[in-house]
Amino acid sequence: MWKECGVTYKFTTPYHPQTNGLVERFNKTLKGMIMGLPEKLRRRWDILLPCLLFAYREVPQKGVGFSPFELLFGHPVRGPLKLVKEGWEQPLKAPKQDIVDYVLGLRSRMAEYMKKASKNLQASQELQKQWHDQKAVLVQYQPGQKVWVLEPVAPRALQDKWSGPHTIVEKKGEVTYLVDLGTARSPLRVLHVNRLKPYYDRADLTLLMATDEGQEEDSDPLPDLFSSTEQDALVEGVVLADYTGDSLAVKSKIYRQPDHVRDCIKQEVQKMLELGVVEHSDSPWASPVVLVPKPNSKDGKKEMRFCVDYRGLNLVTKTDAYPIPRADELIDTLASAKYLSTFDLTAGYWQIKLSEDAKPKTAFSTIGGHYQFTVMPFGLKNAPATFQRLVNTVLQGLEAFSAAYLDDIAVFSSSWDDHLVHLWKVLEALQKAGLTIKASKCQIGQGKVVYLGHLVGGEQIAPLQGKIQTIIDWVPPTTQTQVRAFLGLTGYYRRFIKNYGSIAAPLNDLTSKKMPKKVLWTANCQKAFEELKQAMCSAPVLKSPCYH
Repeated sequence: MWKECGVTYKFTTPYHPQTNGLVERFNKTLKGMIMGLPEKLRRRWDILLPCLLFAYREVPQKGVGFSPFELLFGHPVRGPLKLVKEGWEQPLKAPKQDIVDYVLGLRSRMAEYMKKASKNLQASQELQKQWHDQKAVLVQYQPGQKVWVLEPVAPRALQDKWSGPHTIVEKKGEVTYLVDLGTARSPLRVLHVNRLKPYYDRADLTLLMATDEGQEEDSDPLPDLFSSTEQDALVEGVVLADYTGDSLAVKSKIYRQPDHVRDCIKQEVQKMLELGVVEHSDSPWASPVVLVPKPNSKDGKKEMRFCVDYRGLNLVTKTDAYPIPRADELIDTLASAKYLSTFDLTAGYWQIKLSEDAKPKTAFSTIGGHYQFTVMPFGLKNAPATFQRLVNTVLQGLEAFSAAYLDDIAVFSSSWDDHLVHLWKVLEALQKAGLTIKASKCQIGQGKVVYLGHLVGGEQIAPLQGKIQTIIDWVPPTTQTQVRAFLGLTGYYRRFIKNYGSIAAPLNDLTSKKMPKKVLWTANCQKAFEELKQAMCSAPVLKSPCYH
């Protein structure tokens, strides 16, 4: 029968399933059919194989356009569904034929089937080849090149190992090579390219180099860049000017502080006096002192940040309109890079001097005395704009691979070699400007980094787990201040929450000036509160736009 149908057979190499593609594909299809059976019948798959094979043979095959039964016997199989259809339609019986007419008609149909099947199969193979060639890479080797060879492990023929290195002797065909295996039994063998992969010699690694004392060089090319102290250098030529004009002096009363806070204030003032950050003052200006807990405290102890409440001074200060970059745009830019590094400047504001006219305006009062800053303190209205102008000036010309949000500087690159060059240029620019970096907060050469409250890198953007946990643990607020704090934190991550504005609307209404300071917590408020927390629990990881 197979000879009459023009079928030919070929011998294949053992343990080489690539040559039996149709057989392997049929085995996969048959396994899928078995998995589609109910659980009880699936355990009896060996008994049901004839039924499965019968069902498979009456279904048209996508490649040839005919069922296997139809190609073999020249007519569709009369399966269960065919019998039901005939019972419904009651088709007319075909007229009887003699044997000669039947055989001639069968040959004619078989010839027509073969033409159509060959045409359909050729079109299907061309389509498969197009899809395969999209990702296929032509691998070529040169005579004398070293390669690894994939060989079966005796006596376990289905296990393989790579041996080598072996040498390519000659290219025999498009995908075959003559390889010198170096064995006595069969030193030269013709192998398919799929069984070869390139061998790379290991580069020499020098772990120790001895030099004379006269040949020793400075091991630190940037000796003044990293600092462990909070005040180590001042940027030359950059000062915060006086923006108050001829305004009358603003004098505020000292806030009442607990005893343990007074001791902390006294210690902080003494420390700043020793660093030269503050000095004694007789200025008519005065602002009160407040202590704010730091977010990253060590050893479970709460560390306090010394701050001055400059709200009175800021009211009479003219605004510096220098722009601050958008955090979301910086995050998108960094996330699309392959290699990232971030740096945090050491007490960045304190590296900028105050003009002589501006120093008296920064005066603050404590129980221990009256002082004024010599460097730019936190809390001034124009401090962010002044510092951003400084950092942008330092990184001018390096914008293609660096960015900064105040004192948080980032370097991003698409390759490791480029990243090393970019790092050197940025660090060199920072040193020339006189800025110092806090080494403990650096992240260098990473695939993902923490930047501006997000985990970015690998074309992904995700919120920090610590921030998510803070939102989850947040108790229902009772005052407008607490509501604003909750909305401020969740609003920063609003890109991860679909329809954030609609969900948070009941909470936003509570912050209106017409509403009481002590909020009236309703069922709608509680629902919005829980929905925001739940949305942060299931916040998606976003894919960044590709800039590089």
